[in-house]
Order: sequence, then C-alpha cells, then structure tokens
Amino acid sequence: VLLNFLYFFSYATDGLANAAEALTGKAVGRQNREGLRLAVRNTLRWTAGFTVVFALVYLLAGPVIIDLLTGIDRVRSGAREYLPWIVALPLVSAWCFLYDGVYVGMTRTREMMLVMAGSVLGVFLPVWFVLQASGYGNHALWAALIAFMAVRSAGMHLWCRSLVDVVAKV
Repeated sequence: VLLNFLYFFSYATDGLANAAEALTGKAVGRQNREGLRLAVRNTLRWTAGFTVVFALVYLLAGPVIIDLLTGIDRVRSGAREYLPWIVALPLVSAWCFLYDGVYVGMTRTREMMLVMAGSVLGVFLPVWFVLQASGYGNHALWAALIAFMAVRSAGMHLWCRSLVDVVAKV
C-alpha cells in the first residue's frame, strides 16, 4: 500500500524527467550551455511545484488514499503509522528522479550510476543496518530510503553543476 504512494509520485515526476531529458539533450546537441542551464532550471521549478502539491495531498488526504487502496483494517492502521515517511518522500526523492532525466539527456549515465552506487553503499545500507540493529523495524527501512534519496539528490545536483560546463562546450 505504501509503495503505491511512491509509484503515484514517481510516475508523475517521470514526465518531468522525460522533458528534462529531451530539453537537456537538445541543448547538449547544440552545445548551448545557457540552454542547458535554462532546461535544468525550468524543470527544477516545475518539479518543486509538483513536489509541494504531492506532499500536501499526502499530508491532507493520506488516510483517505490508504482507505481507498485497501479495505483491511490492520493494513490501514499499519500504513497510517508510516504516513509521515510518505509525506517526506516527494520532498526528498523528486530531485533525483528529475536528475535521472537530466543526466540521461546529457549522456552522463556513468556519473548517474556512480552517485547511485555511492548512495546505496555509503548511505542506504549503513543507515538501514544501524537502525535495524537498534530495533527500529520498518521505520529503519523508510529512514534508510529517505536518506538514500536525499544523498542521491544532493550528489546528482552537485555533480550536475560541474557537468553543465563540461558537457556543453562552447
């Protein structure tokens, strides 16, 4: 049930990632540094808007959405326990989803893979292991997922800034 919230959001933001892919690819093909910066900036703005809307919908209507997804009372109450993680998920994960499109458009999938691998090995697994060993149960998994998405988003953002100048050589 909870992963459906992530799926809803990721499908919506995937459209923005596809737009970013096309726009950045076009700018890179034309070696248009300013066009590349503009494409990234504009898709970041749209992503920010989508992110706020989804987080608010999840915050205000999360219990109703859970009820629509399942009629099993135990599942409903269990899902409500983790709803704060679901509200945080769009705020943290939107950026790495968008940057996936930006990196593909810039034909920089190697860098995307390195950020992903570093985030899994350096953040997700250690956070999950430590919190799980401390008895946090499924909260450990959600905390690790949020931390993974946050570090992946930050890493892709920071690396993208230097890639813009390298990729769009003018």
